[in-house]
Amino acid sequence: MAGLLRKSSFLVTDLARVYSEQLAGFLGTYGGIETLLGLTDGGPVPRPAVGDDVEGLAGLDDLIAMADRSQDDVLTRADLADLEHLCLCRVADAPDGVLLRRAYFAVGQHAKTHRLSAALLSLALRGERDAQSIDDAMDLLCCFTSDLRQVCQGDDLYRHALTWRGVLLRNWSVWAWRMFWARLVAPLDQPDTLDSAVASFVEGLPHTTVRQALRLDLPDLVDPAGNLLPAEHEILAQRPGSERLWDPLTIVRMLAVGAHRLDHLGGGSLASFSDDRDAEDLGPRYVAAWLARNADRRLADAVAQQAHAAFGRADAVSRRKLHWTQHGLKMPTRLRREGDRWRVEGEEGYGPMSLRLNTFRSVLHQLGVLAPDGDHWTIGRHHAEITA
Repeated sequence: MAGLLRKSSFLVTDLARVYSEQLAGFLGTYGGIETLLGLTDGGPVPRPAVGDDVEGLAGLDDLIAMADRSQDDVLTRADLADLEHLCLCRVADAPDGVLLRRAYFAVGQHAKTHRLSAALLSLALRGERDAQSIDDAMDLLCCFTSDLRQVCQGDDLYRHALTWRGVLLRNWSVWAWRMFWARLVAPLDQPDTLDSAVASFVEGLPHTTVRQALRLDLPDLVDPAGNLLPAEHEILAQRPGSERLWDPLTIVRMLAVGAHRLDHLGGGSLASFSDDRDAEDLGPRYVAAWLARNADRRLADAVAQQAHAAFGRADAVSRRKLHWTQHGLKMPTRLRREGDRWRVEGEEGYGPMSLRLNTFRSVLHQLGVLAPDGDHWTIGRHHAEITA
């Protein structure tokens, strides 16, 4: 769109076509959210549903007036210059910002959760915390702050931080499983056998037992007082090389740490970290059971068996998703069989699953809850309003 906007005038239809080819624009994406927050009535053609607060949507009047003035769907740069007050960079102090803060933090069943998460994120991003990413900042605050109860200054915020602790620690295990699969199938960018792919995966593993490698040789998970230690960060820092894919030993060590965390979590942390379904669904309980069964086996043999099981599991999941299309049966999978050989189409995802914290920070910034302060973040002018 930037190229079109450099012109002195442009057709709205051209901009719309570049932005989205959906006939209803982004109504399907945002319509449900707007209805949930009570901004619209949820009708086929949504109408405002804000009661006495209809002035909060006054910005739409400016857009409608501009549309009425424009000729033949033509907009000029001057038209947009008159609407600078509608820019997202100014929404915090606009009527829209007031309405959005109230909708997000003051009404509805999720408002308290939003307020507590905003307060935690504000604490995590305070300048004194040294973290490479926003996820790391939340990790350090919620998981590895020994005086967390004092830092949170309130039982509700402390309990919410413990729930986040379980989510954040679980995300390490999810990331490790993504790496497991991506690394396992990486050699299959060219047709080869599954046995060959498994052999490549385990060839660099140390000649030791599962117990030795995945229990005794792990970093400490807690200190003498029982406070969690950042073993996940330590393992990641120790991995050899700088490849985007972790080496197999780092992967299985990270999975093992997740399983051992079961012994150190309780209450809300444990509930958000793991549940009974994990015993069958590659969760920490599944890994804990695998570690117990294979404790005295040679590490490479046990991992090879799990790798073969991963291929079987992937095939079973794909078959469950088999469905008819107008072109015949379709099985959604990148792993394709060619005789007795297999190949993977495209590249499997290997990054951490997003917790949407960057998006949340962006929203808080736009609404004036957070503000940049040089290289750090600080509380914004509307912070007290939503965390009180």
